[in-house]
Amino acid sequence: MDLDESFRHKLCLNYAIDELPCREKECKEIEDYVFNNLISQSSGTLYISGMPGTGKTASVMRTMNLLKTRPPKMPKKSTKSVKFSCIYVNGMQIGDVSQLFVEIFKQLFKKENSRWKPATTLSANAAFLKLKSHFSRNVLESQVDAGNRTPIVIIIDELDVLITKKQCLLYNIFDWATLDKAQLTIIAIANTLDLPERALSSRITSRMGLKRICFEPYNHQQIVSILENRLKDCPVANKEVLEFIARKVSALSGDLRRALEICRLSYDIYRQKLIV
Repeated sequence: MDLDESFRHKLCLNYAIDELPCREKECKEIEDYVFNNLISQSSGTLYISGMPGTGKTASVMRTMNLLKTRPPKMPKKSTKSVKFSCIYVNGMQIGDVSQLFVEIFKQLFKKENSRWKPATTLSANAAFLKLKSHFSRNVLESQVDAGNRTPIVIIIDELDVLITKKQCLLYNIFDWATLDKAQLTIIAIANTLDLPERALSSRITSRMGLKRICFEPYNHQQIVSILENRLKDCPVANKEVLEFIARKVSALSGDLRRALEICRLSYDIYRQKLIV
């Protein structure tokens, strides 16, 4: 990858970075919540909210990757690490809430040694019944093989898109996370702070629990810090330019994606002038 491609790559939304500047506190809260559920073999739901472009999904995925590479140890000085399965579903990609069960099922049972092999065509109802059987089985067998079962973390991104008038399907998923011995942790990500109270039924809200993390919009100094971290040695990344971009974006929305887009356009203009 040449220098030009390298700079453009660093301005992409999906660019993998070693750290997330200005989101250390939120990442630590996510890690602590999941960590405690894993080592205590318990279940629960974590609700994460914030405007688009505030680093919600990036923080969750980075934290999950860290826990995968450095799995937590069991308590009482045990040397045994807690391995877990992580499932990611995006409401924008699946579109219909009924397909949520199908996608979770396919990811959960994709290995050949699983109790069910994923079917190429699977109805939402069939997937629901099999998942219900799985989590109920975990509870019933909790006294027998609690140490042998694999905890599951399900990340539901863009939860806002999955809200419908009939919410019984969503209720079932969050209800499973109230079964302590199911060893199921759900991380629900949405753009709306009060979505549980405003758009979800009281039955679902009661199942989601009280643990919430709100991602505030980036302020101008945070945007500068993030851009400087990404764009070291980039010819258009002088302090004055980044300050100008950051102030404009923070005044409008605090959406980091917009700041990265402006930087990409600025770099393209810079390259075109060099060619001319």
